[in-house]
Amino acid sequence: MASTPMDLDHADSASPANGTPSASLHITRTLASNLPSTSAVPDVISIFRPTKLFKRDEAKDGRPQPYILSLDYDDPGELLMTSESDEAIQIYKVREGRHDKQLLSKKYGVKLAKFTRNSSSIVYASTKQNDAIRYLTTHDNAFIRYFEGHESAVTNLAMHPGSDDFISCSKDNTVRLWNTGTKNATGILHLNSPYLSAFDPSGQVFAIGSPSAGQVLIYDHRNFDKAPVSMFDIVESCASVDTDQLMKGWTKLEFSNDGRSILLGTKGGGHFLLDSFEGRLKAYLRKPEGRTSRLAPGEEAAMNGGWNNANVESSGDCCFTPDGRFVIAGTKQGVVMWDTLAQTRITTTYHLTDKTGSSRKRQKRRQQQLQQKQPQTTTTASSAAPRASLTIKTYDPHSGTCLKYRTTKAAEVSRLILTLGQLGRKMAALPADTDAVMADAAAAEEVGTPGAEKTEGGAKGQTQTQTPTQTQAQGQAGGGGGKGKKKRAKK
Repeated sequence: MASTPMDLDHADSASPANGTPSASLHITRTLASNLPSTSAVPDVISIFRPTKLFKRDEAKDGRPQPYILSLDYDDPGELLMTSESDEAIQIYKVREGRHDKQLLSKKYGVKLAKFTRNSSSIVYASTKQNDAIRYLTTHDNAFIRYFEGHESAVTNLAMHPGSDDFISCSKDNTVRLWNTGTKNATGILHLNSPYLSAFDPSGQVFAIGSPSAGQVLIYDHRNFDKAPVSMFDIVESCASVDTDQLMKGWTKLEFSNDGRSILLGTKGGGHFLLDSFEGRLKAYLRKPEGRTSRLAPGEEAAMNGGWNNANVESSGDCCFTPDGRFVIAGTKQGVVMWDTLAQTRITTTYHLTDKTGSSRKRQKRRQQQLQQKQPQTTTTASSAAPRASLTIKTYDPHSGTCLKYRTTKAAEVSRLILTLGQLGRKMAALPADTDAVMADAAAAEEVGTPGAEKTEGGAKGQTQTQTPTQTQAQGQAGGGGGKGKKKRAKK
């Protein structure tokens, strides 16, 4: 398979994880001889492939492999951390693609582990004894502070992008604001099922997702104790595309890095992409394989419909890419990506068959199959197999509809190209270009073709092409031909 290998820089001793700054990650693209030096981003992403495998030590004593409960990168992107169902935290080095260390939390349990601004300290939620949030350093696995106050399980943690503040959501119907410098909460919000939260890239506002209310609330971080600055009704905005996950099954809430979009992930058939200013639905990201089997945050096992892994809670299976343009999500069989900037996407494939070889044989067999399905009504010689085919695919991300049209008729190609051109001008907010088409048609009528005459009895604009034999026959026909008139004139 043709691809563009990614050669990562070798790891150096300078690393934010070691307390020293390092240069940015340089990626060298080695292009094959038949690939252009520059390519469209969607085309490059379509040929991505795994380059690193992050694998922990095998489970001992025949124990099954644990489930990964959450994933998180540190700010420089050099460390990857997972919290897992065996009450352990695993940390991997991204550049080297190797396991770095393991932190155990057998006494308190662990989920929703997050890096702070410092790559050597983390916070995570407890699953045993109490519902406190724990703050510890990774180099010596020592606790720094406990954040206590929640009276039920924590469902989400969101770190501020530029400070030591963070938000916690809980099943006790409270949202608490914290700072890592003090053990007491800096603010409390009492809401109905506030199970998800997210800061915008600037850190000035944060969003709270309430599935049972079917709303996403936007708060000013400095004035969180006042009414929300915006309230987005998901039921009203998204009922046209999915009625099953409007008030349940929410798994992820995230702002794009440009702050213009909000991603609301669900465990159902797709994810909602919302406008962060108006709350309208920008696109419905339909999953190719249906719903997720894990519990959504705040759900009980009995609400999962008897699916496998009923007690495993999801922390979301979708996210934005760093540039904010694409959404990446995991499925049962692989990874899928959506382009958030694409509107109705149209792809055209033109295929010209080979005159010789197996391609022609396949085309002949296909033509015979078509003839068997649609028997000819005439006994004339059978038409030759089509030499070319045009395939057009359209995808509408708003409704998730995909249409495909294929033709082997040359007469339809110009009509389709003209229609696509008009559609493209409309999508680009350009005026319809109809004058140029009318001018070409008028010119064709004035110039005409050799041996073509306009018929008076036919429809306006129609032409009748005559062969030289037909013209000669008309001249010799009765009723006063041209030669007869000339002879009478001489007499």
